[in-house]
Amino acid sequence: MTKENQKNQLFIAVEEQIESQYNQLEKAKPEKEKEIISNLKFLFKMEDDFLKEYIGKREELESYSNHLGRIITNSNLSKEKKESINNRIRTYLEDYYFINPFLSDIPIRHYEELEILPPIIKNAVLQKEAAKENSYIISEQCEHDRIRRMLYHIDQELEKKHNKNIKKELKNYKYQILQ
Repeated sequence: MTKENQKNQLFIAVEEQIESQYNQLEKAKPEKEKEIISNLKFLFKMEDDFLKEYIGKREELESYSNHLGRIITNSNLSKEKKESINNRIRTYLEDYYFINPFLSDIPIRHYEELEILPPIIKNAVLQKEAAKENSYIISEQCEHDRIRRMLYHIDQELEKKHNKNIKKELKNYKYQILQ
């Protein structure tokens, strides 16, 4: 087995374990939660090592789809697990990309056809495209912030004294969001 295949299989194993730990966390008793969260932190560090080359640039998101997405798709995981893992990783990478909502990084190379235009028109087109991209990034950042606030408020409610059914529903909702 090549080194690349071993790395890919380790990546799939880490992703499958993260999925498994989330599922266990959803059903865990309070005394077991800390252990599972500790396991997740360790797994996230391993995941970060795999994903670090894809973080922070739109081109890397496209590269993700071409490379890691293919690894996940070709794995022996169930269709549901593949979709869940792909969605979670894509969200992870997009969070890094959209972390600063006001910096458009539209690459000029995508606009070679603009080279025949006068500079003032070319700049106007690029500014319009940058404004559209910034608008999209701002909306994504708002969604990201909304989800973080929801998770924060759920955590706050979980610390209060509620009956077991309400706590169970809150935990289920929280881990559905996290997955």
